[in-house]
Amino acid sequence: MTLILLLSCTPSSGSLSLPEGTYETDTDTGTGVAPTPDTSVWIGERDISYDGCNDTLVEDGFQLDEDWEYYEYVQDECSKCTHFYEVDVSPDEACGLAISTTVYRGLILDAEEGSAEVWGFSNRDTTEYDYRAEFDGMNVDYEYDLYDGYVEIVGRINFPELEE
Repeated sequence: MTLILLLSCTPSSGSLSLPEGTYETDTDTGTGVAPTPDTSVWIGERDISYDGCNDTLVEDGFQLDEDWEYYEYVQDECSKCTHFYEVDVSPDEACGLAISTTVYRGLILDAEEGSAEVWGFSNRDTTEYDYRAEFDGMNVDYEYDLYDGYVEIVGRINFPELEE
């Protein structure tokens, strides 16, 4: 995105004359305020590439709060995480690999820096999945590899616009 700023300094009683011609005008009738993401829901997908196969997982989830029985555990594992989610994943198999249908995720979002960290929690371990993660204010795009690069994953979380 390129921003162009045109300043014209004239006396308050003066006028500005432009030569005749075609000029681009801004027709945006919006408020100019960026939308606010509703981070209470997780809507996403992950594309999996493995052994010549490509498949897509669909993810839907909701934000967990302090009342969740494992909240203190995940908070200890990722103290910088600002959001925790329970996410339902489908289908339960992709490219011949078994897929967990309920997973737990943590997020660190930094809209000013355009960055994010995506964390995964299980009863076995905690994993940071933020390799090459970006946050554009409404969506998180991330990539990571599993099993020494044999499985490549590209994910996207699409937050809906917060209704006020």
